[in-house]
Amino acid sequence: MMNKIFVHDDIVALNSKHRSIAKVTELGTLVTVSKGDLLYRQGELAKDTIFVTNGSIHTFEFDDALEMESNHRLYKSGQLLTSVASHGQHHCVSARALEESTVCLLSQETTEALMSGTVAQSKYFFQMMRDTLNAQTQTAIDVRNYEESSPVLDAIIDRSVQAQSSLFELPEAELDELIFDIADQINRQAWQLAAQAIAESGMGKLEHRVQKIMLGSLEVAASLKDQPGVGSLTLEGDEVEQMLTSMGVILGLIPITNPVETLVFKVLIALKSRNSIVLSCHRNAKNVSLETVSIIHQVLTQYGINSDVVLLPDLPIGRKVTQLLMRHKGVNFILATGGEGVVQESYRSGTPSIGVGKGNAPVWIREDANINQAAAMIVESKAFDNGVVCGSENNLIVSEAIASDFCESLIANNAAVLAEHEVQQLLGHCFDTKGIQRDWLGKSAAAIAEHCDIERDYPIELLVCPIEVDQLDSLFLCEKLAPILSLLQVNTDQQALSIAQAILASEGRGHTAIVHSQNREAVEAYTKAVDVSRVLVNSPGTQGCIGACNGLKLSWTLGCGTAGGGSTSDNVTYEHLMNKKRLAFGHIKSEE
Repeated sequence: MMNKIFVHDDIVALNSKHRSIAKVTELGTLVTVSKGDLLYRQGELAKDTIFVTNGSIHTFEFDDALEMESNHRLYKSGQLLTSVASHGQHHCVSARALEESTVCLLSQETTEALMSGTVAQSKYFFQMMRDTLNAQTQTAIDVRNYEESSPVLDAIIDRSVQAQSSLFELPEAELDELIFDIADQINRQAWQLAAQAIAESGMGKLEHRVQKIMLGSLEVAASLKDQPGVGSLTLEGDEVEQMLTSMGVILGLIPITNPVETLVFKVLIALKSRNSIVLSCHRNAKNVSLETVSIIHQVLTQYGINSDVVLLPDLPIGRKVTQLLMRHKGVNFILATGGEGVVQESYRSGTPSIGVGKGNAPVWIREDANINQAAAMIVESKAFDNGVVCGSENNLIVSEAIASDFCESLIANNAAVLAEHEVQQLLGHCFDTKGIQRDWLGKSAAAIAEHCDIERDYPIELLVCPIEVDQLDSLFLCEKLAPILSLLQVNTDQQALSIAQAILASEGRGHTAIVHSQNREAVEAYTKAVDVSRVLVNSPGTQGCIGACNGLKLSWTLGCGTAGGGSTSDNVTYEHLMNKKRLAFGHIKSEE
């Protein structure tokens, strides 16, 4: 019985749609369109209201820069192809018949009469409008039938594939020399590149940017020198040998927070692993990225290497280009550093990826810590480059017994520990419902303080915001890529561990946590409690997370493990850009 009811309802709906089409068609002109023909082109002036009477039509945008069609939508029988408000406007899309189809053209005068409700067919026209809206909001064209492909990006990836072979002509020692010379040339122009990055992005501090570029170039090159490369054989175990092989084409996504140093780092580790690399940078760092790549190309050419092993497409930057590159069949691996959206997009692309999650490091200052040392480290680290390094300190968890002395040490190091009314001023002036406003990312503490009418009789390097332990929903406990820290006082070790866990559960899982303590058992308890990939002990966060002041691998791409939605918890290096072949020798018994 139920099936009969559904069949009956379907027939009624179908008859209703046919009636609407037939009635409204009486007022218009029918036109037959052959399969593949265009009804109108993007940019043409719209003169009529058009609806489909039979067949199927799809609309699409044409991107001149990428030479491709995109944003397809499908229209079928009984649906309005153009809006009643489109008369006299330029079409923002083109329309093509997917099969032989029939459409009806309604003049502006007829459309106005239908919309006014003064003609008998008005009710049928309104039904068509509702049906069209419902269809377009509930369903979309199956993009699998219209695989998006850009000849421009195809050509770029083809160039990258072809260029990779030139890297195999260099002996390992000469490849190391190439990597060092690239790093050296970048470092020689560090001041210019740093100033350009700040001017474009509006983030950072000049002398600190220069230091970061040095770390991302010369120090990275030094860490790669004499390391085993592609083709080398090493003993992995009894009768098992390991050979390293390159991956192919790497897609490197470059964040706005560290545009030069991250770009150079990814280029150097790609070259060491003998991969070519295609780069996708942030729109607000495009010019400095192009300048950096230009310097790299000059060195590659001197070594006789095809400069296409490092490509930064000079195309309009946007999500569309990045998505197409991620999904391109010629891309073998993605190194994704950037916002949460682009990292998740890399994992959804179907291409093997390493992505980096958000940092929001909790910092436990235990009562046995060296208070003056910890305070000095924290101010220097979080104020470094105005707090844009994702592994820097974000939330201070301080044992109550030392809280007063610790705050005095912070002040002695030019931090401003805010009063309650100043905390509210900062919240009202620089935060919105999601956290710190984009305009204040990477700005100096002094600039933020001036904007919020916060004054001290010394130069302010850092803003510290005390909050209560029961305010775990505070916006100050989110990631703050600025020289701003929260501060919570705790009574017990267990309370410190619980608050650190709560902070990371909200934001920052998988990344970094920091502890200042001389007690090994307390450090181990903290390590077990926090769901992160690296725990820094008596160390500054900014320099410590990247491996600049400890034994961690020097890296500008910090894995966050499965806790952070990633595929590795390592500090990513060139080793992550190689596959491993294993030679396993069988146990053959000799004949007696």
